Amino acid sequence: MSTNISFREATPEDTSAIFGLFLFSVRDLAYRQGTRAVNDGRDPEVIAAVWKQRQSMFEHLARTAHHYWVAERDETLLGYARSIRRDDMLELTEFFVSPDAQSSGIGRELLRLAFADERARLRTVIASTDVRAQSLYLKAGVYPLFPIGHFSRPAQQTLIDSDLRFEPMDNSPATLVILGELDATVLGYRRDVDHQWFFGNREGFLAYRGGVAVGYGYVSRGFGSGPFALLEPADYPAVLAHAETMAARSGQTEFILQAPLINRSAVQYMLGRGYRLDPSFMFFMSDGGADLMDRYLITGPPYFM
Repeated sequence: MSTNISFREATPEDTSAIFGLFLFSVRDLAYRQGTRAVNDGRDPEVIAAVWKQRQSMFEHLARTAHHYWVAERDETLLGYARSIRRDDMLELTEFFVSPDAQSSGIGRELLRLAFADERARLRTVIASTDVRAQSLYLKAGVYPLFPIGHFSRPAQQTLIDSDLRFEPMDNSPATLVILGELDATVLGYRRDVDHQWFFGNREGFLAYRGGVAVGYGYVSRGFGSGPFALLEPADYPAVLAHAETMAARSGQTEFILQAPLINRSAVQYMLGRGYRLDPSFMFFMSDGGADLMDRYLITGPPYFM
């Protein structure tokens, strides 16, 4: 590694450069893999438009980060890595090195700084299929457990007969207790701080069977819904039909979901309803198991679970 490369903890002043690097790196990966780019690289107008969509989530991850490091040379940003810790789970949310500075040891050091925590029971990452990043993740001890697909369709009102009752969420201590219990069962950890962010940025609902809460879901106001967690995978058709109806009534034209492909109930429903499956995939990687991930849909866009 070049001796004039330095590493330091990120500050709020780094946000603009970090977001620009993120967009340019995603575009470069899409180009190399022959998939569609979601942005135009370093075009200031495109960066501003995408930032408007994702600013709130990006700032939430920065505010609640456990580790957040940048690499630079002569005050020029070369890469960054960020992780969050929820209970005893450590998740790498972002890990990007400028295409001009890859294969120089920067990624290895950033990953060491942001993704090592001996107190964490579980480490996870939603990873791209980039082979260089995959190699570093494998060396760090996390392994792919299943792929994640990007599904979408024009939002339409729809209904499936079910014994479920749906109620809008409110931002109350009682709701957080319910969500925490569902997360502890399905994911294995609580994440109240994330639900507080969801409350302010998405429309949430709880699914009840009788008087018992059996799941929840969030419908985004723009660029990817989720997460969804259910105690019973078979309830996904009714829950997703309800969520799509919410999206259509709010005026959304496109309903977008990120689904673990081991969630057979959700995948079969979406394909049967004509959802498009994007050619690009991501992988859920972990140094633990994924026993109940057949009843979960990822937060979209897929920065974190």
